[in-house]
Amino acid sequence: MIRGIHHVSISTRDLERLLSFYRDLLGLEQVLDTQIADNPSFDRVVGLPGARARGVFLQAGNAYIEFWQYSAPVGKAPIENRPACDAGLTHMCFDIEDLAATYEKLAQAGVLFLSPPQHLGSVITCYIRDPDGNLIELRQGIKEKSTLEIAPDVLAASQAVLSR
Repeated sequence: MIRGIHHVSISTRDLERLLSFYRDLLGLEQVLDTQIADNPSFDRVVGLPGARARGVFLQAGNAYIEFWQYSAPVGKAPIENRPACDAGLTHMCFDIEDLAATYEKLAQAGVLFLSPPQHLGSVITCYIRDPDGNLIELRQGIKEKSTLEIAPDVLAASQAVLSR
């Protein structure tokens, strides 16, 4: 039985660049930094014989994000500007207390926003890209509204776009 989400994993060719973004800029807490090599069990789990990698776990509230930089085999470069409509994991979402302040801080740091924060009924939200081009949603719930109202808000916005 699924209890919840424990972690999301992101592979990168430049671990320090992503740590500068997620740990240093966004403020996630680093809880583990490990090296993997000559570990047949790990190789079987990830399906990569002879894998060698450095992994760092950052805590994001009640979940973790693990980052891996493989030295063997070396991964492919990120897909530049991969749109949210392409198959696969499209984005992860951070729940933000003050999106306006976060927007200002990240904009001053040169973070790429797809748009300024948008009001979608029960949430204020926007997408950004990390240094590898991965999409991240920043979301602030509106206190007077239930988070259960998100689906109708998004559905209505989606229907408006599709009816054009």
